[in-house]
Amino acid sequence: MHLYGDAKIVYGDMNLDAAYIEINYETNTLTATTLPDSTGKETGTPMFKQGDQNYAAKRIAYNYKTRKGRISEVVTQQGEGYIHSEVVKRNQDNEFYGFHNKYTTCNLEHPHFYISAPRIKAIPNDKVMSGPFNLVIGDIPTPVGFLFGLFPTPKSKRSSGVIIPSYGEENLRGFYLRNGGYYFAWNDYMGTRLTGDIFSLGGYNLSSSTSYFKRYAYRGGFELGYTYFKGEEANVAAATGVRSTDVPLNSQFSRTTRTFGIRWNHTPVTKPGRGAFSASVNAQSQLHNRLNYNGTAQYLAPTLNSSISYQKTIPNSPFSYTIKASHGQSTTTGSMNFVLPDVNFSMSQVSLAELFTDAPATNKWYENFTVSYNLNASNRISNVVPARTGSDFPLLETSPADTIDLNFNNLQNLWESGQKSAVHTFNIGLGNYKILRYLTFTPNVNYSETWLDEKYSFRFNPDSQRVDIDTTGFGRIYQYSAGASLNTTIYGIVNVKGKRVEAIRHLVRPSISYSYRPDFADPRFGFYQRTLVGADTRTNLPNYRQLGRFRTGLPGTGLSSALSFGIDNSIEMKVKSQNDSKQPV
Repeated sequence: MHLYGDAKIVYGDMNLDAAYIEINYETNTLTATTLPDSTGKETGTPMFKQGDQNYAAKRIAYNYKTRKGRISEVVTQQGEGYIHSEVVKRNQDNEFYGFHNKYTTCNLEHPHFYISAPRIKAIPNDKVMSGPFNLVIGDIPTPVGFLFGLFPTPKSKRSSGVIIPSYGEENLRGFYLRNGGYYFAWNDYMGTRLTGDIFSLGGYNLSSSTSYFKRYAYRGGFELGYTYFKGEEANVAAATGVRSTDVPLNSQFSRTTRTFGIRWNHTPVTKPGRGAFSASVNAQSQLHNRLNYNGTAQYLAPTLNSSISYQKTIPNSPFSYTIKASHGQSTTTGSMNFVLPDVNFSMSQVSLAELFTDAPATNKWYENFTVSYNLNASNRISNVVPARTGSDFPLLETSPADTIDLNFNNLQNLWESGQKSAVHTFNIGLGNYKILRYLTFTPNVNYSETWLDEKYSFRFNPDSQRVDIDTTGFGRIYQYSAGASLNTTIYGIVNVKGKRVEAIRHLVRPSISYSYRPDFADPRFGFYQRTLVGADTRTNLPNYRQLGRFRTGLPGTGLSSALSFGIDNSIEMKVKSQNDSKQPV
């Protein structure tokens, strides 16, 4: 069968367009060529497409049973490159072999530059391989080439490959090869970079960096680094920090050390009604930042901070919560502080009537009552144990400051030394009410409560003349206050018939308020203990003190009962605009 003109054949996933196509049913072959027009110019270049592969050639012969073909004067695209071949043979695995080839990234019919290779094998969406080749620029062959060539042509724009290291010299560690390794492109959303450094004086670095991204969902990256610094072989005395790339001289660098560092950042895309998980982690050994710095700000950073959190607002409710863990680290002293966990639960302001009934509002006085609530529960852990010196009064047991090493053997000690607390805060609104039509009465009540895992009691030891501190379990602190205010507004207006002034208004806002807070040092609350701490050195009389029985959250001492008055005056004037005498301002 002979097809002329705009000939098209579709066979499964194969498409063939050409000016002329011959179908031979005995040999199961298709032959496509161009045809000359009235001027003798070749037209209707055969276009062959199968799957995601496209070929444009002067002549195509294809066996649709064996799926093999022979193509003459073909141009095909592989990845971001183009292959011009005199003859191409294609097999059933969609691989093709080219003879007399030009491989280039120039998309012109006659490329300005290309790699000339007698023979090429191309595996679609994978790689192009060649024998001996050389570079041709402007149709002029150059001596630049090699015995073989390997050119990755992945389907996606991201691809795995070798990372070439850079070289240089450093005072502390000698000559180096830095940032050499391999990049793994796992998919379109995630990739991993494995690199390392090696130094002539014996040290090395290893690092892994993974970045990930999902559109409309999240993005982030994770880094892990390890450094082996061999200080005894380095010429530490000669390291004067002359160049910006050198680590300044420090006695800490005169010994062999191993350091590590972890970085993680995760940023979500916030969506209504859904929770959001975020992370910003930066934890390192004390010297890791200095051995692997890339700027003065990083080298001199006194602290490292990390946080991981999950927060969510519950749909169609006044409730929301946040679960968080945080970390703070000093790069100079090595102290570390953790808040693990840190939980916050809150309820926005709601009417008390809405909490207990679904009935519609009836404008009753108690429907003005509102309440909001917030809970913050945390466990604070530090590897630094503060000193107990008894500077204010003599203690029976004293101890110096100490640092707990961070390792698996001390995890229990660190957890037991944590300071656990929960703070409850209630904001109560009692509404406002009209009295005698013109007066506004507003009462208020405040209440908060703190739970702690430790409560102290004090006892004076007459034998040692010192104070003994006993620690008990759960302790509760609460405090409250109440008050009310009464205010009104008095208006006075005087109309003035002048050229500019229209009227004068005088506003008077008098108010009176009262507040009350009890004396929480009263023994009935149990927050303070009046304790004998010894004898006064001047009078030799017993010396008593009010000592707080909790480490934090103690309310102030002393009764507060206050009545206050206030008056606010405001005078306003209404004048005409200079641009328009009819329009006052």
